[in-house]
Amino acid sequence: MCINETNHNAGILASNAAQCNIENVHIYDAVIYGNTTNEANYIGGLLGNADNTTINAVSMLHANEYYNIYNFGSIVGSMTNSSINAAVATGEMRYSKNVGGIASLASSSKISNSHTMINQLLPITTGGIAAVLKGGESDAIIEHCYTTGYAWGELDEQNYPYHDYKDIVHTNDGGTISNSVGSQDIYNKSREYFEGMGFAYGNSYDAPWSGEGLPVLYFENEKQSTPTVELSNNSISYDGMTIEAYNASNLAIYNMQGAVVTTLAINNGQATFAPATQGIYLVRCGQEVQKVVVR
Repeated sequence: MCINETNHNAGILASNAAQCNIENVHIYDAVIYGNTTNEANYIGGLLGNADNTTINAVSMLHANEYYNIYNFGSIVGSMTNSSINAAVATGEMRYSKNVGGIASLASSSKISNSHTMINQLLPITTGGIAAVLKGGESDAIIEHCYTTGYAWGELDEQNYPYHDYKDIVHTNDGGTISNSVGSQDIYNKSREYFEGMGFAYGNSYDAPWSGEGLPVLYFENEKQSTPTVELSNNSISYDGMTIEAYNASNLAIYNMQGAVVTTLAINNGQATFAPATQGIYLVRCGQEVQKVVVR
C-alpha cells in the first residue's frame, strides 16, 4: 500500500468503516510505504478509520512500514466509539511518528485481549498498543493486552528527535489501562500469572487466550487446511512433513508472533520441516512476497 499526502484515511481492507462488524480478517506480509506528514491523516493495516465499529479476531502479521508516515496503527489508524478484541500485530516500522501497535488513536474506544510485537527503527513516537488513548463521552479502555516490541537504532538527538517508545500507550489522555503488561515485564511469566490478571483462556472471543507460557490467541494455533504458497516466480507446497520449493534456494519459517522458528536450505527442490506443535506458520522465500502457510 502506497501512502501520500492525498490519503486522508487509508487501510488495506478499507479507508473508513462506520457501524460495521468485522471478524476473522488476517493480513500477512503487507508492505506500507510512502510519505505523509499531515497529522489529520490516519493510516491502518486493516482500516484507516473506524467509527462505531466492532472488530474481533483480526491480525496483521510480519508487516513492514517504510519511510515517513504519521498516525499509523497496525490494525486501525483512528477508532472512535469502537472496540477491538482478540487482535495480534507483528512487524517492523521505520522513521514514523504516532505509531500504535493496534491503533494510533483510540478515542472513547476499547482495546482488549490483544498483543503486539512492533519493532521500531528511530525516529519514533510509539505506543505498543496505542499511540494515543483518549477519553471522551464514553470511557477509553485498554485491558488484558501485552506487547513485546522494542526500539532500535543509534540515538542522536539532532537527527532522531522522536525517540520515545512507551510499552502500552504513548499518550494517555483520560483513558484507563488495566491488567496489561509491557515488554519490560513480559518474559518468564507463567499461565498462572496471566490468569491472575484476568486473561481468559478458551477458544472464543470472550475467552481467547491459550498456551502455558507467553499466551497467544486461540486462532493463532488453529489447524487449517494443507497450504499451497504461490509466488510470482516461486511455488511452495507442504504436505505436513516436507516443503517442496521451486526456483528458490532457502526458506525462513516464522510463527504467528513473527519470530523465526527455523531457516532451511533447499536441496533438490525440497526441505524438511517438522514443527513441534500444530499451528499457523509463515514461510518466507527469499525476498518475495508470499501467502501464509497454514498447517
